[in-house]
Amino acid sequence: MSNTARPARGGGRESLIQAAIGVVGESGLATATVRRIAERAGVNNTLITHYFGSRDALLIAATEAALAEQLELVDVSIELILEPTGRQAHVEATTRYAEVQAFQYQMVLAGRHNAEIAATVAALYDACIDRMRQSLRAHKLPDTEPFARALFALMDGLILQQISVATPEEIRAALDAIGDFLRKHPS
Repeated sequence: MSNTARPARGGGRESLIQAAIGVVGESGLATATVRRIAERAGVNNTLITHYFGSRDALLIAATEAALAEQLELVDVSIELILEPTGRQAHVEATTRYAEVQAFQYQMVLAGRHNAEIAATVAALYDACIDRMRQSLRAHKLPDTEPFARALFALMDGLILQQISVATPEEIRAALDAIGDFLRKHPS
């Protein structure tokens, strides 16, 4: 065990989830060893087996937690595109939670080689697309699955760009352009 402070009683599971997100988000999936995750969490690595059974099960739990957190923090609804304050909040939240975003993209790619991770990621993406459809419907915009998927993919791609190659200002300008276009072409 590392010399970091122990998590509060009952906090080991959550500490491990947050540590997995942090390790993968910072350094990639290949670096996410049981030992490294446990060290970051400040717990003994046997707790991964105790709470999750395996590293992969921990990563799946972390994937579910990360997207649930994202749905609260970075709303994928159409307001992000239509409302200037929503656009700015989106850019700020993506900056603040870049590590969580990077973790999610690592897990999306891991799903190419792990059917259980792929199923988890697909279910979580479906939840985002459903949320986008609800938001489109509320704004009386086309709410078909293909259109909602396309807008979600656009938002997802802008997040990826912001945490990798684009500045927040460039992303904000892209969101402004999309919002302007949707306001001029509502159907």
